Amino acid sequence: MNFRLSCIDCWLLILFAENGKSGLQKQAAVIEKLCIEFSTQNFKTNVFFINQQCITIDEDDRAGWLSHLLYGKQHGFGTWDGVFTTVVINTFGITVFLRTGWVVANAGIGESVLILLLGIMLAIIPVLSAIEICERCQIQSGGVYFLVSHVLGAKIGGAVGIIFILGQIVANSMVAVGFGESMASLINVENIWVSRGFALGSTIILLDIVLTIRVNVAGIKWVIRTQIALLCILILAVCDFLIGALATRKPESGVLGMSSEVFVNNSKPDYEPGENFFTVFGVYFSTFTGILSGVNMSGDLKDPVTSIPLGELAGLGVSVLMALAFILSLGSIGERSALHLDINFVQKASLTGFLLLGGIYVSSLSAIISGLYVSPRLLQSIAAENVIGFMKCLVKGRGPNKEPVYATVLVTILTLIFIFIGSFNLLAKIATLPYLMMYAFINYSYFSLAMTYDLVQLKQNKSTDYGTVYKLETDLPPVDGVFPSELSIQPIVSKKKSWYSYITNRWLALIGAAANIMLIFFIDWKSTLILLAILCLIYFYIGQTTPGVSQGGISQFSVVNSFKFVLGKSDPTAKEQPVIPYNTPEMKTEITQVTASEYNY
Repeated sequence: MNFRLSCIDCWLLILFAENGKSGLQKQAAVIEKLCIEFSTQNFKTNVFFINQQCITIDEDDRAGWLSHLLYGKQHGFGTWDGVFTTVVINTFGITVFLRTGWVVANAGIGESVLILLLGIMLAIIPVLSAIEICERCQIQSGGVYFLVSHVLGAKIGGAVGIIFILGQIVANSMVAVGFGESMASLINVENIWVSRGFALGSTIILLDIVLTIRVNVAGIKWVIRTQIALLCILILAVCDFLIGALATRKPESGVLGMSSEVFVNNSKPDYEPGENFFTVFGVYFSTFTGILSGVNMSGDLKDPVTSIPLGELAGLGVSVLMALAFILSLGSIGERSALHLDINFVQKASLTGFLLLGGIYVSSLSAIISGLYVSPRLLQSIAAENVIGFMKCLVKGRGPNKEPVYATVLVTILTLIFIFIGSFNLLAKIATLPYLMMYAFINYSYFSLAMTYDLVQLKQNKSTDYGTVYKLETDLPPVDGVFPSELSIQPIVSKKKSWYSYITNRWLALIGAAANIMLIFFIDWKSTLILLAILCLIYFYIGQTTPGVSQGGISQFSVVNSFKFVLGKSDPTAKEQPVIPYNTPEMKTEITQVTASEYNY
């Protein structure tokens, strides 16, 4: 692995060998020599060897530049630089730029706003559920897949994780296709193979970037810095469009200028053949597929408990306001036929055009890079848990950071296949289904977690004064300090009081889960059945090939037992009754010689 150091006017190249203790010691000595020679500070480096790999730890914080540059020393990020920027970048993307006009042309302004509000509701509920799961289970880090697996068990978690990765791959293909369509429209070519060519070319080039530039080397701080720069570009693109919507008038391109007459004409729906409210919603909801990206950063935050709720809700609020501004502006200036057909209508209505195109292309390419980097990591982590047997080969990585090369190649191949399959709208609908299903499992996980906590409390508070056993009252002090090993560990804590806890409710989570399941059937019931079949096959495959995997997580809640309790056929809090027979079972004893009767024995 190559690292480049810049000290004063000297450029040095240090090559780290993966094997050989003596070579690593020499290179560590070179590093110490460089630190002493090129810095006025006192640097001291300790080198440890674990499994023939060099792990270097900086002992002097004043030498931070070296550890930051070489080893990507992680800093805790805050609400705005960590969570807020990540959420805005991952939610306000190519769907808003290229498909808001199409949504307004089909659904009209009124139903478009309704689609946006419905998307907000379905997106904010799993965010709050994930936050509550992290807090009540005291989870400091881990993605949404880990949350589901932790609560509902490895079998369900593994199956849902594969579906979630499938959704990420399709969403990545959707962004690539949208980038290709925009490029083809920019050069006035309406050939589908030209747009697919742009999509394939961009994906392959960005794959080479992902495999060449190791993001882990620079550390997460460079990712955050890049996101801040992207956020600035997005803000410029949004301002370019909003100012242009007020000042631009191009009747030949369908930009009629802002007027109340145009607003009234575009207020009612006018669906194309084969489209309806739910299909249009399925396309537009793809913009909310990155809403949980802030939760995935919990391990890199200074104070996740404070930063995640505020950053997630603030990022979602800003993204929604900008999306609402796009809907109202396009409905007030655009001719309906132009909104239907011209995917680059937003660029034609903007003030300069190039700023908006810069926002489109930068957000698209960054989303593709993120998809090619995050999805293989998640695939590798699922394979490393040894839950799904045929995925063992994906655990292998290369380099000191165990880069998932095989998983990256698999994700790229699937991405290219989906690029050939369909258009932007089709891929957006397909990508929406796995995410809605994942959100449903997150919501149900929190509902099951809250019900489990109440069930445990009922069992603990229920009186133990039954039979011949009675409570013994004594003035002796507790002996928990004498026998600490016998202390019971409570995996679930009570709900904490906070400013957002008043809008977090288990029943709201259950309603959200049911709404997600119903919507995926309304959007495309055929694809939903295929998705559910894949989910069930993976679930039963894990049960058959890996019988030792945990059947359930920390959740003790069961829907079947709840129905039995409602019908009066069982009590989930009932104590287990020991069965003592009246008569002692008959016992027989026999003398058996276990060795042969020989002299040697």
